[in-house]
Amino acid sequence: MLHRLVVAIGAGCAAALLFAVSAQSSLLAMTLAYLAPLPIMIATLGWGLDGGAIAAGISIAVLAVIAEPLSALVFAGSVAAPAWILAAFSVTPLARYLRRLKADAPAYAPVGAIVALAALLGMLGSVAVLTTVIVHYGGYREGVRQVTEAITALAGDAFDGAPG
Repeated sequence: MLHRLVVAIGAGCAAALLFAVSAQSSLLAMTLAYLAPLPIMIATLGWGLDGGAIAAGISIAVLAVIAEPLSALVFAGSVAAPAWILAAFSVTPLARYLRRLKADAPAYAPVGAIVALAALLGMLGSVAVLTTVIVHYGGYREGVRQVTEAITALAGDAFDGAPG
């Protein structure tokens, strides 16, 4: 039991650090940030639902300490929770979700169901971001204008120091 807790703590710390490195804004840092859900998924798939949930919780807590609570909240909604949900859905027997299964039904969720759940989580995340932009900027058009200006300024700063 202790090894499950140690693995969960290690996976949570690894996930938080992989996400926190994205603040460096280099190509390698951004590549590593895309790997942030992997430790949570590995902990869930290999050490059970509780191991993955502990890893997700630890990663959120570590990120709140090393970065800021808002970053931890964004990480929780966009990385930790979807990673744990997908991994938990893939390892949990279907009988837990569906009481009446046929005798020849698969024991676990097929790949198509996992992909459909991933698409659903992506849609929910997109709706959340769109709603936040509309509420924060007072409308979609104003939000797009301000975000475009901010991205243009960042891109201009990035290309000013480039050779050639």
